[in-house]
Amino acid sequence: MVKHIVLWKLRDGEDKQKNMDRMISDLTALVGKIEGLVSIEMGYNFNTASDYDVVLYAVFKNAAALKYYQTHPEHVKCKNFIQSVTVSRTAADYFFEEGTVNSRPFDEVPDAPDSEEKSKSARDAVKTVQTPKPTPAPAAAPAPAKEENVPSFMKKKVEVE
Repeated sequence: MVKHIVLWKLRDGEDKQKNMDRMISDLTALVGKIEGLVSIEMGYNFNTASDYDVVLYAVFKNAAALKYYQTHPEHVKCKNFIQSVTVSRTAADYFFEEGTVNSRPFDEVPDAPDSEEKSKSARDAVKTVQTPKPTPAPAAAPAPAKEENVPSFMKKKVEVE
């Protein structure tokens, strides 16, 4: 999976709210129209310390699907409108698979959306590192450690007057 996060700052003016509403409506309507686009969540940024107004969080089957989305005619229509009403944009993309840490240069992925073969090659090309699974808590509290088995930095020194 690939996660795609975008933040936009809109031009101030009387149409700002209407433009934000249209951005959200147009972009969320792309789900089901573009192959490989799994989901889109959008909302208004309420963080007053941030300059951005609208946030997009999208999930794609793979990096090839994200590349396909970026040039898809329906997305390009949305992008053209958004560029006309915004003053700035920032984005981040990352690979995600449950239980792994992934890294791979984005420019090395296939250009086409996911046929099973291309999807498999994109998945196989991702370098994965298994994250350690948390160890379950013991059922009962362990017996107190003997003084000689406790590291010195963990021993509490108490001075008695």
